[in-house]
Amino acid sequence: MPNVPDKLVNETKHWREKFGGIHRKPRPWNADVAEFLHDCWPTEVFLREGANTTDIVLRFPLSSKQLSEQIQHTYFGHEMSLSMALDEVVWKAPEKGRHSCWSRLAKAGYDAYWAAWMHLLNVVYSEHLFPEGNKQTDIWLAELKSAQRSRSSSGRRSELEAERKSYCRRFDELLRWCKDLHDFVKQCNEEKLSKEDVERRVFQKISGQRHDHNVLSAKAFCWTKNRIEPVLHDSQSWRPRELALALLALERGLDYDWVARKIRAGCHRKRS
Repeated sequence: MPNVPDKLVNETKHWREKFGGIHRKPRPWNADVAEFLHDCWPTEVFLREGANTTDIVLRFPLSSKQLSEQIQHTYFGHEMSLSMALDEVVWKAPEKGRHSCWSRLAKAGYDAYWAAWMHLLNVVYSEHLFPEGNKQTDIWLAELKSAQRSRSSSGRRSELEAERKSYCRRFDELLRWCKDLHDFVKQCNEEKLSKEDVERRVFQKISGQRHDHNVLSAKAFCWTKNRIEPVLHDSQSWRPRELALALLALERGLDYDWVARKIRAGCHRKRS
């Protein structure tokens, strides 16, 4: 995302004071959740094959469904589930100097799968033949082992396909939300409400939802593609697609233009 002007940064800090609403205090860290996460170690690891795919599964010994209904309602009732959170974390832009969660998980799984094949071939063939056959087998296995890194290109293609699906799925969800918000603002404009009244009504509509702070603080309106500076209270200054792209970029910690190109390519691929 582009650098946010100082004015918008200051508004971001105080949007809650501007609109009011229920005064809530942060919840303390839940001891039950802390104990739950602690007890999720160690994990089981096993391989499961389908007709066309192979899964390397990490199985934790607990499920979040075992938490109390009160805890589940508290943490899973805000447009977010654990599966959604994992999907976002896997594809979120990594911190500087670190690899993404996807690359770390994919590499560990791929290395383990490769090692399993090498171990299988070694057990089946090594030292079971005449000396000359054993020698040739050792050469063959060594060549196969050295070829492991040449498979990284196909792994990258798999990453892009899975990543594309994740981004397109989330973008479609955000686009529906943004279209509803845009229609609402457009209706307010047709009623010729003032800027303050439009913002107040939007606050009443989306307060408590996931992106209320990004929308009401104007942080999500910092793209630079429009001839007119996009502002929440003027429906003609922005389009639902632009806002959805901006929100997706904020969620994944990525640049607006980068996300726009990825979504544009992903939608083209779906149509093909």
